[in-house]
Amino acid sequence: MSNPQPNVVLGLGNTMHGDDGIGIYVIERLQADILPFADVYVTEEMGLSLLDFLSGYERAVIVDSVKTEKGYEGQVHRFSLRDFAALPYCGCHQVGLPEMALLAKEMGIPFPQTVHILGIEIEDPYRVANTLSPSLRRKLPDLVHQVRWHILKLLQS
Repeated sequence: MSNPQPNVVLGLGNTMHGDDGIGIYVIERLQADILPFADVYVTEEMGLSLLDFLSGYERAVIVDSVKTEKGYEGQVHRFSLRDFAALPYCGCHQVGLPEMALLAKEMGIPFPQTVHILGIEIEDPYRVANTLSPSLRRKLPDLVHQVRWHILKLLQS
């Protein structure tokens, strides 16, 4: 399958797990800015079902939550698929992305040649709530600005 647009931006998260939904909240606010440069989707799906969103594109940017050992809440990290093995928590949506790329290649499914992941640091990935924590909610406008800058830079390079 070939897409007319070579780029895709995918916002991931679980909005019932509070701050884990940050990728969705940020991309929902950026859709209009990104649409001229990429197809844009938000989803709470995970695992192999993400292949449906990525297949046929040349370049992908995925935005999701992460929890690293030395990061601070609201920090925006940039990762490649190879970087994930070292992360203690990288949103359940990212589980298997490197394996998914290998599987797609072996099955002849078109998978993006370049995948960038923007991980937004969160404090508690296991908090059950249908809203962002007050501290991350205050940082949301700045996060939208930072992620917009990263995405446009990545897609125009």
